[in-house]
Amino acid sequence: MLNHIRRHQKWLWFVISASVIISFVWYFGPSQRAARAGGGGGMGDVAVGEINGHPISASTFKNTRKEAFLQYYLQNGQWPEDSEFMRQYDPIGRETRSRLVLLDKLKEYDIQVSDPAVADWISTVFQDRKTKQFHMADYDRFIAQLETKGFSRHDFEQFARHQVGISHLVALAGAPGKMVPPQAAEQQFRQEHEKAAVKLVAFNSSNFLARVDASPEKIATYYTNRAANYRLPERIQLSYVEFPASNYTAQADQQMASLTNLNQRIDAEYQRRGASFFTDVNNNPLTPEAAKAKLREEMKHDAEMLEARKAAIEFATALEKMEVKTNSPNPAENLENLASAKNLQPKVTEPFAQGDEPKGVNVPAQFSRIAFSLTAEEPNITEPVVGETAAYVFAFKRRVPSALPPLEAIKDQVTEDYRRSEALRLTREAGQAFATAATNAVASGKSFEAVAKELGYNLTDVAQFPRDSHASIEGLPPQVDPASLRNTAFNLQPGHASGYIPGRDGGYVLFVEKFIPASDEEVKKELPEFVEELRRRQASEAFNEWFTKQSQAANLKLASDRNRTEEE
Repeated sequence: MLNHIRRHQKWLWFVISASVIISFVWYFGPSQRAARAGGGGGMGDVAVGEINGHPISASTFKNTRKEAFLQYYLQNGQWPEDSEFMRQYDPIGRETRSRLVLLDKLKEYDIQVSDPAVADWISTVFQDRKTKQFHMADYDRFIAQLETKGFSRHDFEQFARHQVGISHLVALAGAPGKMVPPQAAEQQFRQEHEKAAVKLVAFNSSNFLARVDASPEKIATYYTNRAANYRLPERIQLSYVEFPASNYTAQADQQMASLTNLNQRIDAEYQRRGASFFTDVNNNPLTPEAAKAKLREEMKHDAEMLEARKAAIEFATALEKMEVKTNSPNPAENLENLASAKNLQPKVTEPFAQGDEPKGVNVPAQFSRIAFSLTAEEPNITEPVVGETAAYVFAFKRRVPSALPPLEAIKDQVTEDYRRSEALRLTREAGQAFATAATNAVASGKSFEAVAKELGYNLTDVAQFPRDSHASIEGLPPQVDPASLRNTAFNLQPGHASGYIPGRDGGYVLFVEKFIPASDEEVKKELPEFVEELRRRQASEAFNEWFTKQSQAANLKLASDRNRTEEE
C-alpha cells in the first residue's frame, strides 16, 4: 500500500461528532450558505463566484474543493485538522483557488484525458514500492477509506483525471524552461560544484556558563526586566469523570464469547486488509497467526471502548438533566455530586491554557478550543469525549486569570534563563574579539591557525563543500548552521576571515583558504544527470511563472471572499 495511506487510523468519536468532516463543515457553513444564496437563492446549482468573466457554479466549487482535500490527503497522509494554523494558512482554500484556475485552463485549451491515461496514473500511484506491481485490492481498500469520509470512487477518479490533465499543463507551460544550452548548463554545473576549503573556530555558549555571575541581585533584575516573558496566560480548570476501557474487560470478554462466528470475522477482516497491512514495530510482516491475534485484541479493545462510551453517555445524560446553578461558586458541582452519588471518583485537571492539552487525559487536539467555550452558565460538554483508552465527561470548574508568578516560585527557571542569556552574551563578545584579532593578524601576514592557537582556540576540521545548497557538509559542530556557513564562505575572498557569525547556542568565525573548481572528470561524469535536473528545475520555475500570470489574469472572485470582507 502507498506510504501516504495511513495504516493505523484511530478515529475518535469526539473528533467526528465535533467537526463531522471538515470539508463539508466549511462548505455547508453559514458563509457558504450565504454565498450560494447570493446567486439568487434556492437549492439550484447557483453561481458562487466567477473566473475569467464566467460564473462558477456551486457544484463546480464543491467538487473542486473536494479535490483540494484529496490533494492534501495524498500529500500529507492525513486529513486536515481543525487548528489555528489551518485557519490562518488555509491550505484547502488556497488549493481550491489554484485548482479552479487550472481546471478552467484545461477547458480553455480543450485538454482531454483518456480513460487509459487515468488508469495508468492510478496504477502508477498505487503500485507496490518494492514489486512495482498494482494490486486492485489495495486500491479498493483505499476507496473504502475515502467513502467513510464522504468521497466516492467517482470523486477520486475524477481527481485522477484532472491530475493527468494538470500534468499536461505543467509540461506545456514549463517547456520553455527545458531549453538549456549545453554551454550554459556546464557553466552552471561548474559554478554549483566549486568547493570551498575552509578553517573554522566554533564558540559554544556552554563553555562560558562557569563565568556567569548569577548573584541574587542580577537574577532579580533580569526577572523584573523580562516579567512579560513569565506571565502565565489565562487558564481554565475542569472537573471530570473518567471511564477507562480497562474497567470493562469482563463485559468485552462476554461480548466476544457470545460471537459464534468470531473466528470467521477475524479471518474476513484479515483478508480485507491484506497480509501486508500487518507489521511489527520494525515494519516486518507478521505471521497470519500473529496478525489475527492482533485483530482479536483490537476487537476486544473496541468492545471495551464501546462499553466505556455507553457508561459515559449514561452519566452525561443524567448530568444534562440536572439544573445548573448559575450562581454557584463551583460550576462543576453537579458533575462532582453526581459522580459521588454513583460511587465514581471525580477528578480535576491542572489549570491549562488555550491551545494546550490538559495533563493526565488523552483527548483530541481540538479539545482545548471546546473547553474554553465553557462558562459557569453552560459548564458541561454535553457529549462524552472519547480518547484511545478511555471516555470522559467534563465540566467547567473555574477560570484562572493571567498572572505573574513571584520570582520565588519560578526562581530555578529564571536563573537558568539568565545564565543562558549571559553565557550567550559572553560567547558573542569572545567571538567578536577573536574575529577582530584574526582579521588583523591575517592582514599582517599571520596564519589563521597561528592566531587561533595563540588565543587558545581549537580549529574545527570541516570537509570541503560545494556551493550547491543540496550537498551536505561533514564535520560541523551543532552551533554552525550549514546554510549560514555556505553563504558566509562563498561571500568571502580566499585568504580572508569572517566576522563572528551567531548560531544555535554559540557561533563561529570562518577563514576561507581557497576555492577548488570542479574537475573535468566530475563534469564528464555528472553533467548529463545535472542537465536533466536543471531542465526539471527550470521547467518548474517556468510553469510557476506562467501560473502566477494566469492566476492574476483570471480575476477569480468568490462570494465567500465578499462575505469575509463584510464580516471583517
